[in-house]
Amino acid sequence: MRALYREFLLAQDFQLLHWLNHNHLPFSLPFLKFISTYCTYFSIAIILAVLVIGLIYKSRTWKIKFLVLVSVFTLNTLITQACKHLIDRERPGYCFNEIDRIVDGGGPSFPSGHSSEVASLAISMMLLFPTQRRVKSLLFWAFLIGYSRIALGVHYPSDVIAGLVIGGVIGWSVSTFSKEHFLVIKNEDALSYSLAEKPGYIQV
Repeated sequence: MRALYREFLLAQDFQLLHWLNHNHLPFSLPFLKFISTYCTYFSIAIILAVLVIGLIYKSRTWKIKFLVLVSVFTLNTLITQACKHLIDRERPGYCFNEIDRIVDGGGPSFPSGHSSEVASLAISMMLLFPTQRRVKSLLFWAFLIGYSRIALGVHYPSDVIAGLVIGGVIGWSVSTFSKEHFLVIKNEDALSYSLAEKPGYIQV
């Protein structure tokens, strides 16, 4: 029964991949290739922008936020790469002729490194800068990157879903821990911080 259920899930995974790979929006491929190729550069740019703001305004809080984002990025990379090589799933574009491999992917397929990366930073940024507009933008960006990896033929939908979950958990865990032990973020003002009345908090 388990084998049949697994075969059913794998078949549905492939069918969804095949449909998204062959039914992307007209003229969207150049854009999808661009954001997929430069995804990590965008992530690093966001992290460095936080550091630059901290240095310009001499804000210890922003420097701490930079360290939180670096920790999230690094931990996510280590865990995702470990999962990839432990599971060692071949990418669909290399093992199915029916799938159009529009870009090349490096390394094993599961989970999606792009998806876990953007999800971890999106969740972390949402917790460190909690505004409704930013939350919607970051979630849209994470799902757009995930979709691009499927449409380009380098990941199964299950790879992307797993990447989003793994990255989201890492971003939430690290950022929540940092907020509880180092920073107190006021909900009414995403850029305002108050000094906690506990030992061990870092004064801004």
